[in-house]
Amino acid sequence: MFFEKLNFNKPIVRSGPNSYNRHDYLRFDCGDFSQCNARFSYMHALFPWNKDLTNSPIQRAVRFRDKVLNISSDSEHINNMKLYSLNKILFYPSGAGFMNEHTDGYNNLGHPNFLIALSRRGQDYSSRGGYYVNDEGDSVNMDKYTEIGDLYAHIPNILHGVHTVDNDIFPDLNSARGRYVVNISLEKVEYGK
Repeated sequence: MFFEKLNFNKPIVRSGPNSYNRHDYLRFDCGDFSQCNARFSYMHALFPWNKDLTNSPIQRAVRFRDKVLNISSDSEHINNMKLYSLNKILFYPSGAGFMNEHTDGYNNLGHPNFLIALSRRGQDYSSRGGYYVNDEGDSVNMDKYTEIGDLYAHIPNILHGVHTVDNDIFPDLNSARGRYVVNISLEKVEYGK
């Protein structure tokens, strides 16, 4: 299982800007950050240049995303900016994991994010989780409608977040229980750093 392969004893806290040929990393987010929304989660960043993902489910989703958006994330230059596919496995632990409500598009020229569900509400965690805000301002829990392996996307200006997963229990950070998702996003790459 993914959880058991991660070394949770050595995550970084600040990752800074991503540059070409950067190594994959595991980051632990807890609280407010200037570069991202308030959250409590682990993020495993998987850069396309570090491993052959050719036949992986993640790479198949990247190819599907590129086809839908009519781009090539391997060579996409827009306004003198190179975009690459940043594949992130996100883990929101039961009893603590959350992400504040936000919109996307700050670093990718407004391209939509594609996601793959890696956990199932009712099996891997009990309550709450990912949500979108509809036109009436109501939160709609998307995890009630997704199964493991489902691919879904959202436009960058839709409000969304993660309500505290299993907020009625005390967190056990040694447990694998929680919400898992792959976020396949386009990000700006910086060269020469």
